[in-house]
Amino acid sequence: MSFELPVNFNASSLHGKTDNGIVAVTTHLYDGKKSLPLDIELYQDASSLAQGKKDTEFKKKPEIALLLIDRSLDRDYRPGIVLIDAGYGNNTTFLKELEARKLNYLAGLAKK
Repeated sequence: MSFELPVNFNASSLHGKTDNGIVAVTTHLYDGKKSLPLDIELYQDASSLAQGKKDTEFKKKPEIALLLIDRSLDRDYRPGIVLIDAGYGNNTTFLKELEARKLNYLAGLAKK
């Protein structure tokens, strides 16, 4: 299956959707009308791992999000724009990584 570009990565759930204590980080293709899920990875809180943040399995949610975006780029899905919720919009390191990948983005900002 192929997709007409430009389409958008809808990263609105990158803040981590929590259900029954499980947090999922997802990417979607969005054409303005429909959203197609591309990838999903589970986030494990450091407290649930034997060595906490030092555990080799531990990844922060923005790291997971970048892995998912890279996976999509490897499949030649290059979005016109990456839509990001406020959970990532205030993360300048994450935004700089998007810029390094030459991705345009529209990010929400959280009040501080």
